[in-house]
Amino acid sequence: CLSWFATPPAAAMLRLFLCAAFLHHVHAAGFKEGLPIRADMESMAEAGQEAAKSGKPGLVFVLKPWCGACQGLVRSVNADSEMQKFFDVFTTFDIDGDASHDLQYPGEDETYVPRVYFLDKSGAMMDIVGPQDSYKRFFHNAAVLQTAAKRALSDLGMSSEL
Repeated sequence: CLSWFATPPAAAMLRLFLCAAFLHHVHAAGFKEGLPIRADMESMAEAGQEAAKSGKPGLVFVLKPWCGACQGLVRSVNADSEMQKFFDVFTTFDIDGDASHDLQYPGEDETYVPRVYFLDKSGAMMDIVGPQDSYKRFFHNAAVLQTAAKRALSDLGMSSEL
């Protein structure tokens, strides 16, 4: 069986597969570079617990590296100096977009990415929505996300002027 891998076509296919896997890993690893992600979380409950420990509200990104809209959001957030100021106020988390169904606001069934959720200081989910009724947790750029972050801070009785 192992001798098959030594044949020229099989060896070429194996090299191609390994190269593609390596490039995907490199692309995925650099995808969120620049975002001040405190930790990659496995669940919303875990992010809520960490937000509560930090004493800050939470900002949870649900992203996938293959998603063009996710890449656009990350680029927009990284390039916006005003948005960067919010990362001093919020504890920021990332959850893999395929992780589990607990990544939903109660009563909603959201499967699209990117999604962004806001957590209060106790780690509970806040009902902060984006501008699209059919994709409530979709924030397509830093300006829209800033507006939502200001609303979250205001709802928490915190200053939204940074």
